[in-house]
Amino acid sequence: NGAISSTANPGTESNSAFDIDLFQIDNTNQSVVGNAQNSINLRYSNTGGNTNVFFPFLTAIAVETVSPDIQLVKTIDDGSGTDLAGETLDLGTELWYDISFENIGNDDAINTVIIDVLPENVNYLDNNILPAGVTSSYDEASRTLTFGVDNSLVLGDGSSTAQSIRINVRVVETCNDLVDFCSNVVDNQASITYEGVDSGIQINSALSFGEGLDPACGIGVADTSPF
Repeated sequence: NGAISSTANPGTESNSAFDIDLFQIDNTNQSVVGNAQNSINLRYSNTGGNTNVFFPFLTAIAVETVSPDIQLVKTIDDGSGTDLAGETLDLGTELWYDISFENIGNDDAINTVIIDVLPENVNYLDNNILPAGVTSSYDEASRTLTFGVDNSLVLGDGSSTAQSIRINVRVVETCNDLVDFCSNVVDNQASITYEGVDSGIQINSALSFGEGLDPACGIGVADTSPF
């Protein structure tokens, strides 16, 4: 009607305006946008006898990434909850490695295997505490622990919860038992391999976080767990 609105936001005096249409695309079974696709053809048209003229200015598309994301965190404690990371320990001290894992992604994981090569100067006590659905084996020659994880423990979209593997070891008891006597630091790091069910993404030997996740952003730094 020619009147300038004083309440418009943004407060422009022109007659220009724009519309934003937001569409949710039904992409069941990748019927519209396929996996690994990097382009798409769009067609604009009027329907129902509408003869309005329009000028498409900007088109944007957002595609949700489907993938598993298993966070692996390894810490050290004395068996009663006291953190021993970075502490000075006496010879013969018994301690526990705690390896926690949780799938925080939106795809289920399968073929999940956790590997932990125990460091020199600690003795494996073969007294693991495992959640139901986790199996373990130990190769003494390579000092390698291998854990198989049942698929039900690494479901995506919040369908599974964090689980913990507890490994009991003891620092060697005398100086004569030291294998690497030139080093006064004992550290090691676990790794995890898994595959996405829907995405087919394969993650190989992703390393564990050493100090847990930052609660503000949910990520951490892949690091060793030393003492």
